[in-house]
Amino acid sequence: MANINKYFYLYLSVLSFLLSSCWNNNTNRFIPDFSFRTLEGKNYVSQDLKGKIVVLKIWATWCGDCIQELPEDNRLVEKYSNKSDLVFLAFTDDDSTKVLKLLDRYPSSYQQITNAKEIKLMFQPGPYKEIPKHIIVNKAGKIVLDISGSHPDNFERLSEQIDQLL
Repeated sequence: MANINKYFYLYLSVLSFLLSSCWNNNTNRFIPDFSFRTLEGKNYVSQDLKGKIVVLKIWATWCGDCIQELPEDNRLVEKYSNKSDLVFLAFTDDDSTKVLKLLDRYPSSYQQITNAKEIKLMFQPGPYKEIPKHIIVNKAGKIVLDISGSHPDNFERLSEQIDQLL
């Protein structure tokens, strides 16, 4: 009987972990209302993004995978640099001093939004918060792709989704 209880609790733990991972997937949801200011000083509200394809990245300066992805992120921005209806935004809860210091060493072509803990939580509502996180929003404001973690095929997955929306 003790073994059954042990396996039952193990099963519940694994199930709980898997379900908590699913809570962080925002696909088919509309982006919530929020406002922010980029490091360059441009003010946005989420309504300003309607009619545009938006690529969001949630990251942190202490995240090695996030930093390692920066060249691929920049390559993605460069690939679509002639598309005026496409916006690349990166959210971090780090302060601007930390972000600017890191970006001096590892440049990023995304528009950076710092001190964005509340916005990050909107896109990572569950208990499991994996970064980096990439989200693509269509022109109607609906999330069509949500990728958590660093994967070698992120560039291709993001590119394919953007191409489908253009």
